[in-house]
Amino acid sequence: MSQSSDDHPSWDLTGSGNAPRPRPEAAPPPKPQATAKPEPTPTPTPTPQATAKPEPKRPSWARGEEVYEAVTDMGPIDPDTESLEPFEPGDLDPSELADLPVERAKNPPPISRVGGVISTARAPAPVGAYPHARRVGELLFLSGVGPRQPGTNAIPGGPIRTPEGEPRDYDAAAQTRAVIENVKVILEDAGSSLEKVVDVTAFLIDMERDFAAYNGVYAEYFTGIQATRTTIAIRALPTPIAVEFKVIALA
Repeated sequence: MSQSSDDHPSWDLTGSGNAPRPRPEAAPPPKPQATAKPEPTPTPTPTPQATAKPEPKRPSWARGEEVYEAVTDMGPIDPDTESLEPFEPGDLDPSELADLPVERAKNPPPISRVGGVISTARAPAPVGAYPHARRVGELLFLSGVGPRQPGTNAIPGGPIRTPEGEPRDYDAAAQTRAVIENVKVILEDAGSSLEKVVDVTAFLIDMERDFAAYNGVYAEYFTGIQATRTTIAIRALPTPIAVEFKVIALA
């Protein structure tokens, strides 16, 4: 029985290269690689920061980066141990004047010169939001100055009324002298002097009663200075005093 050539493959016996070749085996799929876990990053130990020393407390009249002076008869004030805050009573009831807690009485007196603004504890404490003086160019402008005494608020010559508001006798000459002495102190602490005063405005609560006494004391201080002057009669002043000066001087 003859077989067709399709039943069996023909073999190449001549070496002509027609023999069937075995199929290559398929490569096995690659094994998944294990993902390495990242090493934990060590948390750095924080370096302790040095605690900054707080700035010393400054007076309320020292602003921004400006420099203030704190000068006393005992040397510079130590801001770490002594208060430099000026006394600011705000609205003042004259009947409570003697009971005011004057801060400067507890410390040596500072003198502040900041941006032309002058404050000194050697003069009576202001009763509002204003300095003792201000320098503008070559001139010094003083706020109204009365006879009250620094540290005690006592009024030389006595107040013009009792705490109950009743009028009382007082010495206008003693008040005028105290006013001029306070003006002198402010001018000196501002770097000027009484001899450099160029203009005075005086306020009297009773012109008829007090003018002669005020005028006589004024002449003792200002006859040789020859500053211009205006005297004005007014009804009252913020504290129980009879005399107040407004002064302009050369710096």
